[in-house]
Amino acid sequence: MFNKWQAQRWWSENYDRIKELYNVQRLNRNAFALPTPPISEDEASS
Repeated sequence: MFNKWQAQRWWSENYDRIKELYNVQRLNRNAFALPTPPISEDEASS
């Protein structure tokens, strides 16, 4: 079993290979932010 430092080292050495192997794309954090729907006139007046 890896300890914390061995795991960090393994990931630093293998990150690019794993990313390519599984075709992982780095995601933009803002990609998950959904646009706010417009407020209807009824909601705006209340």
